[in-house]
Amino acid sequence: MGTGGDDAWLTAKPQTVQVGVVDADASAQLTLEPTEKFTASVDKQIADYLADCVAKKELSADDCPISAYDYGTITDVVWTIDEPAVTTLNDSYTGEWNVSTDERGTATVKYTNTDYRGEVLQETESVQFYINGTVTFKGDTPVFTEGY
Repeated sequence: MGTGGDDAWLTAKPQTVQVGVVDADASAQLTLEPTEKFTASVDKQIADYLADCVAKKELSADDCPISAYDYGTITDVVWTIDEPAVTTLNDSYTGEWNVSTDERGTATVKYTNTDYRGEVLQETESVQFYINGTVTFKGDTPVFTEGY
């Protein structure tokens, strides 16, 4: 990765270090920050991940943070993401970045529930969800991996 703003994915404020002087403190601490391009790439990957989750048309799909629970025979599941979760990227100082949720997102699910008596009910439920995960670089590309 580059330093001082010369990288497409990460940036840091330039530091000046005086070297070659016996009494000088010859160290600099760079704090890396994600660029807009990095944040936009991760946001798109998260949106695609959530789109895959809702496309499964299940109340509680494996490896998906958006879920609801009900008993009976559940069919015709349709999810809508009403508000996406607000996330932050944090440097883990190990070469990867952590994605954490600042504000939970909301989603609505509509489905048909046939209960144990055979009664068919149209159900609607709103739920909150959060996104957690990591971002690692595969070559020159940041890749989001869910870890909710």
